[in-house]
Amino acid sequence: ATERLILQARDHGLRSPEPELHSLATWREQALDALRGQGPLLESLLWNGGFQLWRSGLAGDLAAGVAAAERLVREGALEAIRREIREALEHEATDDRRARG
Repeated sequence: ATERLILQARDHGLRSPEPELHSLATWREQALDALRGQGPLLESLLWNGGFQLWRSGLAGDLAAGVAAAERLVREGALEAIRREIREALEHEATDDRRARG
């Protein structure tokens, strides 16, 4: 049987309003701010990250998942991974350009 979950962020202490997304550029800046622990998308990041940590079995419950997501943001782990991925993609693109020509 499929389990249906109805979860509300406000029940877990996350109460920020949904931010308006005016453009991709604005969203990008807000998303980067969230990875650095600030801005209007931070609570959404914590909620979604916490949920994923919980449902993947890396946290015992949703509250623990949100706490772990908050810790990862606070410690800079997510921003570090983002930078690592970006550098790897840039390196790969450079290698591809060299190979072509």
